[in-house]
Amino acid sequence: MSDYKIFVGQCARPTTGEWVDAADVDAVGMAVAKYSEDGAIEVFAADAKGFGSIRAGSIEEMQALAEYLEGSDDAGARLAYAEYTNTTDPADLEREFEDALNGEWQSEEEFAEDLIRQCHNIPAALDFYIDWQKWAHDLFISDYFSVPAPRGVYVFRNC
Repeated sequence: MSDYKIFVGQCARPTTGEWVDAADVDAVGMAVAKYSEDGAIEVFAADAKGFGSIRAGSIEEMQALAEYLEGSDDAGARLAYAEYTNTTDPADLEREFEDALNGEWQSEEEFAEDLIRQCHNIPAALDFYIDWQKWAHDLFISDYFSVPAPRGVYVFRNC
């Protein structure tokens, strides 16, 4: 059973329909056939659950997104990226996500500090003078963005 659901209904009667597992091709197909029988001009995904702030789109679009998310180990990060970038096409997500993801961090400051320490050897005597919060603020103005995660934030590079 998937965490991703869509409400399949008729355009003419948007409250007539049913919730189905978006990643279950057979369930979606049966719901589409059921609500097309009444001579409906169009059957569509009237609502969605489990997709965060992503609004319901076409049945095919939501189904493809659910299948893409179901098949990944890091669905939370992928969904966060899709929401932030307003990208729902799995092909676009696959192409962009891997290049953009910089992991899950406790905070933007932790990421910013780690990024600098990977590139430079900062003497302990200078550590006191570095304002990691301001550095993170500047870094996230244009080069990176973060999205809330279960244990902090997901950090993505603006590509």
